[in-house]
Amino acid sequence: MSVCLTVGAVLGGAALANPAEDAVLSNFLAQPASGLGDMMAPSPWMCGTLFGIPDPGTQAILDLHMNWHCSYDNTINPALGRFPNDGNRFFGFHRQFLYTFNTFRQAQGLPFVQTWMPFPNAVIPLGHSTRPDNTPCPPTPIATTVSGRWTIGCTSLPNSQRLPAAGGTLDPTVTTIEDYGNGLVPWHNGSHVAMANSGAPNGPDCAGARNIECVTTAPRDPMFFRFHNFVNDLQDELLTYQDTDVMVVFDKSGSMTLPNGIGSDTRLNSAKDAARLFADLLRDASNNRVGLISFSTAASPSPEMPLTLASGANSAMNTALSGISAGGATSIGGGLLGAVTALNASSNPHKAILLLTDGVENTAPMIADAVGRNPNQLRDTHVCAVGFGTPGSLDGPRLRELAERQGGTYRSDADPLTLKKYFVECFADIFDTFVGKDPVATLGAAQLASAPTVHVASGDGEVVFVLSWDTPVPPGSLRLAVTSPSGAAVNVNAPNVESRFGPTWHIVRIKTPYLQERDGRWTARAVRPLRSFVNGVSPDAFRDPAVGTAIYGQQLAQLCAAATCGRTLYFEEAVPSLSHGGHGNSLYPAIIGARRSGVLPAVTRVATAADFQAALAQGGYDLIVVSTLPDGKAQPYDDVLAKLACSERGPKILLNDARASGGEATLRCLGALRTDERGIDRMKGDGSLFTGGVGFVAMGMPGMAMAPSTVTFKRTGAAGTAVPGVAASGNAVVISRAVGAAPAAQRYFIESLASGAARVRPFTWRSPNYTGESLHPAFHIPELYMPLNGFDKVTARVKVTRPLESQSRLLARADIKEGGGQQGDPLSVRQAADLRTNPKQASGAIRTETLTFPLNDAGQDGDTSAGDRYWEVALPADVAKFDGQYTFHAYFTLCRGALCVDREAEQTVTVDALPDPASSRVQLVPVAGAGAGGATVLYTPLDAAGQPLGPDRQSLLRFAGSKGVDVKDVRSADSSGTYRITATYDPLNTNPTLTVAPFGRPEQGLEIKLR
Repeated sequence: MSVCLTVGAVLGGAALANPAEDAVLSNFLAQPASGLGDMMAPSPWMCGTLFGIPDPGTQAILDLHMNWHCSYDNTINPALGRFPNDGNRFFGFHRQFLYTFNTFRQAQGLPFVQTWMPFPNAVIPLGHSTRPDNTPCPPTPIATTVSGRWTIGCTSLPNSQRLPAAGGTLDPTVTTIEDYGNGLVPWHNGSHVAMANSGAPNGPDCAGARNIECVTTAPRDPMFFRFHNFVNDLQDELLTYQDTDVMVVFDKSGSMTLPNGIGSDTRLNSAKDAARLFADLLRDASNNRVGLISFSTAASPSPEMPLTLASGANSAMNTALSGISAGGATSIGGGLLGAVTALNASSNPHKAILLLTDGVENTAPMIADAVGRNPNQLRDTHVCAVGFGTPGSLDGPRLRELAERQGGTYRSDADPLTLKKYFVECFADIFDTFVGKDPVATLGAAQLASAPTVHVASGDGEVVFVLSWDTPVPPGSLRLAVTSPSGAAVNVNAPNVESRFGPTWHIVRIKTPYLQERDGRWTARAVRPLRSFVNGVSPDAFRDPAVGTAIYGQQLAQLCAAATCGRTLYFEEAVPSLSHGGHGNSLYPAIIGARRSGVLPAVTRVATAADFQAALAQGGYDLIVVSTLPDGKAQPYDDVLAKLACSERGPKILLNDARASGGEATLRCLGALRTDERGIDRMKGDGSLFTGGVGFVAMGMPGMAMAPSTVTFKRTGAAGTAVPGVAASGNAVVISRAVGAAPAAQRYFIESLASGAARVRPFTWRSPNYTGESLHPAFHIPELYMPLNGFDKVTARVKVTRPLESQSRLLARADIKEGGGQQGDPLSVRQAADLRTNPKQASGAIRTETLTFPLNDAGQDGDTSAGDRYWEVALPADVAKFDGQYTFHAYFTLCRGALCVDREAEQTVTVDALPDPASSRVQLVPVAGAGAGGATVLYTPLDAAGQPLGPDRQSLLRFAGSKGVDVKDVRSADSSGTYRITATYDPLNTNPTLTVAPFGRPEQGLEIKLR
């Protein structure tokens, strides 16, 4: 980046291309840097000695930026040499500079800054001076009449700075932030000049549309901030690949004794389960560590669980949690500061916090005490925050702001199953994995296997599935069954597979390549222990043999999910044939695949019915796989097989029987009764084994008449049977049977965690959010995860779950005037009202609905600018009709050629009632003994529809008084949302006034006369 010595360069004579953004910037850059508090501080002036630029005395924000480069940037002052920690300093300064600008924008209700990344022919969305909006940035050298000018055009993020899964050569596990920052500087500097060349190739240095090229003037261009937001993107993503230390900051305040969202236990015990699951998610061989510190009135004097490697994390977490009981107040800041102390003593480069709380901070230290750049504060520590409670019991806006400032996300719910899902998502947020799919459903009492969760891998270094459910069951009673892209069952005991069980979860982590397989469709299902599958199909009857092989592979995966198929007996009846391709072209490849993966470690195949009968009689097999010919009759082995099928302790059985008669006793014991229906050409799956329709053909061989190769069944009515495949008539084609009696229904989720390209992150477009305004879901793919030439096709949508009634109106029904307490934890008016109106703290106490909207990156329907890697939509204003909690859940399908991958991301947003000056109520209250100069005001902020802001939202109110007016205290007066404001004023002021406005909407201010 070139140096311009002109201070305060003029913008040029042309009309401003983007006057609104330029005006915002002008106001921001003129502010004194000393007014930024602990966000940034001016440093000694260095530009005077270097360039003769006089010390301005009071440094404005623009001066602060220039002085940083004079002090630390050896690309403009080679005499500085290389500073230790240059790369980290580059990231850290620009990160804070951007944070101050976003804070400034937030106070005015403006959207936060999005990232813009240069690449060949990228469109520069924001104009400046003579550069109009949407100016292209060509890749080729740009012609100029100015002698000696660098003519560089826009180039993409170098391959050396891009992940292998996105076509790059970066090894993120060994590249430090220091090295990465230093490596980015040449590309960063060239991009500054390329933008200047695109806007004014012949313009004067550092002026107008060439402001962006010079350290003295670059922040005057609104694209400076959009470009430099890549600092946040790249640093945050790279750190997820580094060795990581995570502290779980665990709320043990008195409110944690309240019931969880479904009334099955306390919040405390449900939160302990989620923390145990989190510890189990760590990779066995990694250097990542996890610790835990709890807090209530204060943080524990030392962590209950010091930072511990994955190998010992599970037992250490159990020990730590067993000693925690709930009681006392809530000092979230105390917990954060305790975690910082532990992380400061650790050696891993990436430091993170998972914060779990169920309430509102009420005791110092507060969150604000932990946020900052001092060594004993959070600095760049990544924070993922989870609120466990109802919307009325949580301070969602404060927790969201904390998490997003620290590069993380915020989620909340009162449901204990969703809490575990959010802990899994926090794991993905902190580490180098991200959510592929995360369906939540119910496995009915009659269901033996769930619908599939499919993860399409593309360059993934590992594939991870996490199954969790509501109620503890005996070990192995519910588990994952996973198949590879070829349809082969995954052996959970294989050396490159990790399998971990908890009381309500099962985790399978597969390092790829697994048996030479990586890219493609990996499928996981939740399965109960299965005894048998009966298929009314011959193995060569499938119209597409590969589909048949996949179905058989799934049956083997489900039967042998617990790795209990040590010895397998395999027999297929066949007739001699001189034709290539013979008999059994669907089942045999599935057997071979399961044998290769170790799911079937020992397979004995017999060739004749007599050999099969003898082997059955000898016994000792864990699994029997048998196929009969469709034109066959009763066989000598039928009786022996029936005895094994009817024995409660018999082996597992996979039976293909399309005969018209024979083997009835075996079928009956496996839950099937043969019907007269034969020769069907199609069946439909319920998702537990396969999805959609499957076609069949009649079986025929040379010298053999075409024979019906399919038959249907009725269920016997025996407990524990299910029908994964059904004919058009409604009769069963496939019947499965469980081990033992039918279990109870379970809610569950299966999360797939990806580790390749296309990480999708939620982006907060604006905050706070108010009723009657357009909400703006936005989701971003950071450049590190974008393929060099992008995706061929992206389809994205967002499901918006919104309340159908006002949270604040519900709280008003409590009709209380003060807070309460719970086991030593002071409850605010808001929390006490929530507890009174929802004593069971039930999840879903407020009715909701879910709406679906398309997302786009085409500059349409509210998308900020086309092609900038943000998929957005501006929702109709009436979507945010009610105050309360909203959830944005995004679904992406991203395709390169024929390979398409799915990604999901979720965000929790709080919408508050927007105080309307015309609707809000004000009452001046006489106070005995207050004397002249004192006033008490009862202020009830209401939106245009009459909905109250609600209690304990004073952090969203901003006050400004006329001369001599001072606000002393603001507190909730009751649950209806009235605030008691105590103020003083100069008795000589004959017209003292106080203006109150919602944060971020200064135009909505209401003037209150104090006398």
